[in-house]
Amino acid sequence: MITAANYQKDKISKLYVPGRYPGKNNDEWVLPEEIRTDYAKLNSIIETKYTREYLKICAFYNKILPTLRSGGYVTSSYNVPSFTTMDQERTDTGTGMSSNYLKQIVDQVVSRIGTVTFEPTLIADVPTLEYIVYKDEVERLMRKAIRNEKINRMCMEVFHDASIVCFSHVFIDPITHKPVKANDYEVGMFESQFTSDDVKQMLYRNYKFPTTSLAPYLAREDDALKQTLLDEIDNKDSVDFKMYFDCPEKRVIITINGKTLKEVNYPFDTVQMVTFGWDIGFSKVTASSLFDLLYPTQRELNKVNAKIQQLIRMYKGAVPVFNNDVDLAMKSISNGSGEALYVDSSRPIDSLMTVINPTPIDAQLSATKTELKTEMYELAGLQQVSFNMENMRSAAAVIAIDQTRDTVFQAQLDGISRFVSQLFRTIVNYNAEVFKDEDSSMSWADVKKLVDEAEVDLKPVTITSPLGNKNEALKEEPDYKQMSVARTITRVIKNEVSWDTVSFAVDKMSLKMMAAITIVKFEALGIEVPDSLQRFIISAFIEDIQLGLVSLVGDDSGRISEL
Repeated sequence: MITAANYQKDKISKLYVPGRYPGKNNDEWVLPEEIRTDYAKLNSIIETKYTREYLKICAFYNKILPTLRSGGYVTSSYNVPSFTTMDQERTDTGTGMSSNYLKQIVDQVVSRIGTVTFEPTLIADVPTLEYIVYKDEVERLMRKAIRNEKINRMCMEVFHDASIVCFSHVFIDPITHKPVKANDYEVGMFESQFTSDDVKQMLYRNYKFPTTSLAPYLAREDDALKQTLLDEIDNKDSVDFKMYFDCPEKRVIITINGKTLKEVNYPFDTVQMVTFGWDIGFSKVTASSLFDLLYPTQRELNKVNAKIQQLIRMYKGAVPVFNNDVDLAMKSISNGSGEALYVDSSRPIDSLMTVINPTPIDAQLSATKTELKTEMYELAGLQQVSFNMENMRSAAAVIAIDQTRDTVFQAQLDGISRFVSQLFRTIVNYNAEVFKDEDSSMSWADVKKLVDEAEVDLKPVTITSPLGNKNEALKEEPDYKQMSVARTITRVIKNEVSWDTVSFAVDKMSLKMMAAITIVKFEALGIEVPDSLQRFIISAFIEDIQLGLVSLVGDDSGRISEL
């Protein structure tokens, strides 16, 4: 079936034919001479992956999605004919006749990740100054990042996409400084760099980038180029957007509809990107996805459904067969309600005709469907459990049923927790370099040093337990008194606050205790106590003496013996 497509002119036939990629023709690109070769190779990788992954996505949703074939398609892409439309009885829209257990299984696997969040903890075998001072603050920062609605949804989408196309990526946009989820067919990397986790050149291409989001990228450009692009994209809802990361030259080159913008400084040795892979292998690319594992069985299931449809179309009711010597006549009923078959014979009716009974649909087909469905669930590591309430007479039974899926779920949970940890480290690493001159009580450089030296332990926490109760740990009110004291101690160590300039909103008694405990930790670990912290505790001690909260008792020689 021919769906929406991006037509390109063939150089040999001079005819416009459907292109294999919906983006703009590369003959019209204006690129710097020194990057054209690598740029073209990476773009070829994207277009080659796209031709395969486009079919995977259509087969997964069982829909012929037009926006995956044409960047200029503006009609709704979800209300379209099904991928198995040629096997259907009617060519209508929707999911058709397919029993799409493949999507059901993937959704079931992904939905379990949505019921789990993570409680971060920093662990250090050898605590450092940064660990003692910034641990609580960094853990709060991690909790905020993990529970951020956008990042949380991004992690679920990455897990879902990788189950279909094997890989999904998140990188940091050097213009907006925000994480961007990139589909595998939008990212081009050299396989040698990708397998060694040392990606220094990467091309990100979004053929349907919204024009309303171009403002941050055009802000640095001169008026002439900006006006040229605005005239070209006038009345368009999307553009062909490309971002080329060139780490050896410490730059990022952005092109919009083939027009190259000013270079962006990129002070990193490798691309700040995290990849979630569904599988492991001898190398990163020797891997498979859940879709690759299940689709052959789903395809056989579709064939069985097509056979059932064929039998239904051929199915007829009981067929009467008359002898040759019987006169038959078809006459209309006088009231116009229909027609009737008249038999002109004096012979008994049972000797005039025989009846051929219809051929029933083979019951084995339904059994075959059940076998294929069970095979798919077994391959995915899931179990179909009967939820008959007679079998659930206690909470323990409910929990036991919930744990029947733990064999593969724990491994998947560990994979997504590692991805979340790597994503947080990547965000910290990026901010530590880009915002290193930012003035704050806790600099990103300090956070990076702590995260590099400590281990990030992510403990999974079930948001909704099998008993239906919300996890209580997620509803705890933060201790604002402790937070203010901890942040003040951090500022004291950085010599930004003294005892005389402490805010009235901070509990000074708790502050003195925290300062003393911090000094004890430093001494116990052999870390040099900062002078600012020593001056702070001495000033607090002197004020207590002046207020009479502490008395000095001397011995016979006049020396102070105890406080």
